[in-house]
Amino acid sequence: MLSESTAGYDQGEKFDHYATLPSLEAYVLVDSRRANVVLNTRAGDGWLRRVYGAPDTLRIDAIDVELVVAELYEGWAELV
Repeated sequence: MLSESTAGYDQGEKFDHYATLPSLEAYVLVDSRRANVVLNTRAGDGWLRRVYGAPDTLRIDAIDVELVVAELYEGWAELV
């Protein structure tokens, strides 16, 4: 979960470190302040970044799973 205090680190230096791992295929960031999920997936020599909101469904092929963003935030009505 992204928090206000760690968001910059999680999206910057931490991601840069993880991105060097050849086995890492996806890096997901779930915002704790609003219904917002960022999916970074390996694409050739770089990374593809996609942003999803409450009505969206995202698919993480690396682990064969689909997530409905609104369901991730169930019980947090003020965020959706």
